[in-house]
Amino acid sequence: MIEKLTSIGYKLTIHDYTLKNNLVYLHHKPVIILFSAIWCSPCQALYPLIEKISEEYFNDIDIYKIDIDYEDSTEIVNFYKLRSVPTLLFINLKGETNMKSGSCSEKELKSNILEYFNIQ
Repeated sequence: MIEKLTSIGYKLTIHDYTLKNNLVYLHHKPVIILFSAIWCSPCQALYPLIEKISEEYFNDIDIYKIDIDYEDSTEIVNFYKLRSVPTLLFINLKGETNMKSGSCSEKELKSNILEYFNIQ
């Protein structure tokens, strides 16, 4: 299941990026965040794959979606300096981030999960 997230939800669930000297990762699993928009055709095409991955990796990874057009998401979009959608943000258990912009295949996404999270 993919849970919708806002800037406030991100700060409470993942880490509070406004505390620049204290970026403590708060989550108990690795996370993938899909930054998308309703008007974005590639985002809509990627969403079924993300849903499939969320079911397949249910016990290992949490997946969230942030709609960049919602006013309550502006802060997080600016923090990560997003320039295009879809963008996937991968956050491992150490709080290290990797971003991938644009669409991807299932094979590419699983390769990223293995590379960033060491999960097969």
